[in-house]
Amino acid sequence: MIRRYGCAAWMVLALAWGTSALSARIAPDAAPVPGDALRGAIDRGADDLLILDLQLDHRPLSSGMTGYLRRGGVLLPLGEVARALEFPIDVDPGAGTASGWFLQENRRFSLSLQRREIVVEGRRGKLDPAQVESHPEDLYVDSSLISRWFPIELEIDLSRLVVNVLPREKLPIQRRLERMALWRQLRRRSGDALTSYPMVEVPYRLLG
Repeated sequence: MIRRYGCAAWMVLALAWGTSALSARIAPDAAPVPGDALRGAIDRGADDLLILDLQLDHRPLSSGMTGYLRRGGVLLPLGEVARALEFPIDVDPGAGTASGWFLQENRRFSLSLQRREIVVEGRRGKLDPAQVESHPEDLYVDSSLISRWFPIELEIDLSRLVVNVLPREKLPIQRRLERMALWRQLRRRSGDALTSYPMVEVPYRLLG
């Protein structure tokens, strides 16, 4: 009896172990995938992230600027580019808006993602939402649109991760750099003029 019951118990244990092992092999494939994990697997935006340097006349304007490869183009942060070029344009990523001016106060600029509208110097146009992305820190815009809105060309060298600014008009930052160079030149000349005269020692006298 003991031997028969022992054999039966062994068979029950073996059957239970086989069932649990089979369930363990099936469970990972059968279990539902959480929504967040699925979205994380599908979202490959980080693969398109670029770290770029914005340059003007071989001078760095912004180092470590982020950008994204999208639809054969490159999206650049509108607010950061505007600040680097000294365009007083305020960008509100949460509201999906940007407004301000460039070069002169009468050359106004505004953008609205909600209305899908862009206004540059009084001229209204449609905004393609596929060329603009709202991120928490900035509005990212296709570089070709930035070149169309403002008097600049943006030449992107992906091999060197550099964005070269080619102005079609003189920019405020260029005028400022020119003033600084002129000031340094005048200061250098003034210093040379002072050092060109010999020092004359005048002895102290009570009356003269």
